[in-house]
Amino acid sequence: VHECQTQSRLHNDLYVPLSFVIFNVGDLIGRLLSEKVPVTNIRHLSSKLVLAAIGRFVLFPPLFLLCNTQDSRSWIIPSDLYSLSLQFLFAITNGLLISCSFMHAPHLVAHNSSMQERASEMMTFAVSFGLLTGSLLSFPFTQFATKL
Repeated sequence: VHECQTQSRLHNDLYVPLSFVIFNVGDLIGRLLSEKVPVTNIRHLSSKLVLAAIGRFVLFPPLFLLCNTQDSRSWIIPSDLYSLSLQFLFAITNGLLISCSFMHAPHLVAHNSSMQERASEMMTFAVSFGLLTGSLLSFPFTQFATKL
């Protein structure tokens, strides 16, 4: 929204596209890392995935709130590198958890094609609904974060 004092385009008009690229690269790395997870050999993987998702939900929002660059607060980290690194880690965990969930789901339902198709549809709906909810919650979250 506001142009920086520097002439670097990475701090001005290319910051948002750079953020998208960093998130997508991190998400891809997380999805590639999920190939190394032995989903069939991990006991109670469903509950571990849920706990990891809850931990991610609890851990990352406070860390993202530290990215607010208002100069009036001394505890806020005014570094773009911190913000971009945090987005990268968030994206890696996103790709890893989503891919592991999709790989584990067929083992939870009956081995006929109609049940597996239905499970796939439900998971796709859940991911889409999560994206929609996250997008809608970004507006009040942004308002909250800018008033800190």
